[in-house]
Amino acid sequence: MKRIVNLSNKFSGGRAVVAAKAEKLAKMTNAGIAGLLLDNGENGSVLRITIVSTATADKTICLFPGALSSTAQLSNIAGITVDAIAAHGAQLTNTIDVNCPNLAYYQQELAQVPSRIKSIMVEADNSRQLSYPLEFAAFGLINQHGKEQIFLTKYKDPKNDNDKMVVVDDLQWLQLDRYKAMFLTVGAGRTVTIELTIGERFNAGSVLEYFADCVGC
Repeated sequence: MKRIVNLSNKFSGGRAVVAAKAEKLAKMTNAGIAGLLLDNGENGSVLRITIVSTATADKTICLFPGALSSTAQLSNIAGITVDAIAAHGAQLTNTIDVNCPNLAYYQQELAQVPSRIKSIMVEADNSRQLSYPLEFAAFGLINQHGKEQIFLTKYKDPKNDNDKMVVVDDLQWLQLDRYKAMFLTVGAGRTVTIELTIGERFNAGSVLEYFADCVGC
């Protein structure tokens, strides 16, 4: 589609156009390509996932499998054993219900566009659910790269009367991408809600848009 150009800039000798290009090129030089790749368009967006278990035993559910697509791949490639990969509206293992509209899209998006996680809120119907950590497994083309755990009880605020909810907000190290899986164990008969607040995203597509602005404005 042909870009729409402000005609007043054309008739004024294009001074505003030249100035705009110079400003954008200067920003490109200062930020570098890595800086341009950072996309803040979704910064602050919240993903909310609710899991309801009617099982009589604990179940381990993968929320974000990275680029992997099955429990077998998670086992063979990431080295983790889960009962199911979360899917909205589908009953998993006949006892787990997941509520998160467009969850399949979010899973694909986070696998394709590496994203920082600014904070995670976890709320359950019983405080005992918070004794189960959030877990992450990193993997690559050849080797597994280990696991990380977030122990939720560490984040209980003694000033907060709600002992069924915690907010984890020291996550400078955490990103989700195609090489990382996020999973948790849901206690028997428990209901748990997880909210992830998205931060910066490493989006190669934003570079093309930026170049288009520089050469076509």
